[in-house]
Amino acid sequence: MDYPTNCKVELNPKSDRNQGDIAFKSPDGYKIFLSWGEMRKVKKFRDVDAHADYSLERIKGSREAKILDVKRDRRRANGHPASFNHVKLDLVKRGIFFNTTKTPQEVRSLHLHCENTSRYFVIYGPATPLQSEKQGEVITKMIQSFVCH
Repeated sequence: MDYPTNCKVELNPKSDRNQGDIAFKSPDGYKIFLSWGEMRKVKKFRDVDAHADYSLERIKGSREAKILDVKRDRRRANGHPASFNHVKLDLVKRGIFFNTTKTPQEVRSLHLHCENTSRYFVIYGPATPLQSEKQGEVITKMIQSFVCH
């Protein structure tokens, strides 16, 4: 996968061929992650949309995030059907005496299942509204260059 040369790349030390994640940290302040795992762990999902729905449900179940809008596109990535989501949400931080602050955030994600490698892949990244346009351009290029097999 191509990524900007000015990104700092960090491999999770617990990663291996079967599962793991890599963080691409932009000097502009946003991050993009690539996670992968064994297909048998996501076989309970009928397709990539169901896998993406599961991720959205986890966000909805969080007390720290409130989803405002979800846009989904069906795409192809390296020949596979993929589910691309652009989610707008508020991160909610609760303070003392019921003080809360809301921070707008946008998350783009692509869920992909590769039967050839028996792995699933998720490319995702959060960004503030100010970083969102640039991050969107970068994540789109990364997705277009992604090769899983």
